[in-house]
Amino acid sequence: MNGAKIQFSQEESTLLQNASILLTKHAVMEKMGQLLGELCTALEPVYAPLQSVFPEAFQTGPKISKGEQLEHLPYLILDYPRFFSNETVFASRTLFWWGRGFYVIHHLKGLPAQRLLNKLDDSIEELAKFDFRISINGSEWQHDTTAANYFDLVDETWKKEEVQFVKLATRLSLEQIDTITIPLIERHRSLVSSWLD
Repeated sequence: MNGAKIQFSQEESTLLQNASILLTKHAVMEKMGQLLGELCTALEPVYAPLQSVFPEAFQTGPKISKGEQLEHLPYLILDYPRFFSNETVFASRTLFWWGRGFYVIHHLKGLPAQRLLNKLDDSIEELAKFDFRISINGSEWQHDTTAANYFDLVDETWKKEEVQFVKLATRLSLEQIDTITIPLIERHRSLVSSWLD
């Protein structure tokens, strides 16, 4: 050791002595996993009309992933439907991000992105009702809709940007957690309607 002394703040020291915080976090994450599982079942008929649009996204089942380090915060993410490759992405994602909220994200790249962009003008007003924002370049793994690479959907400036991918995303507050399923389904339904003529 070089003699440097690690010191903990009073808040850190108090936290280290309180196991109930992490036990409560574990219980919350378990419930969120159940919530996303139930949401997935509810989304199957919502996304059924898109099976003919991009059938590859329905060949693999839904997936719930979890982690601890999305900008240093725990998260759970449901991918359904989903298809990821280097050149092509077609995924609808529901992200629970600890302390931040729920996010509904439609992530597209390659041909699916171009196909949606060709139809998007007809859906902007409906998607804007649910506060969807659009990202078309920068980091395609940025989920925070307040980041610099997200644009207000009704603002025409994003149409002047180079398109590398398309992400339509909206955030829902955790304040409505006990009734969150219905607003999540509504937002997914609006994404599906953006594909339909």
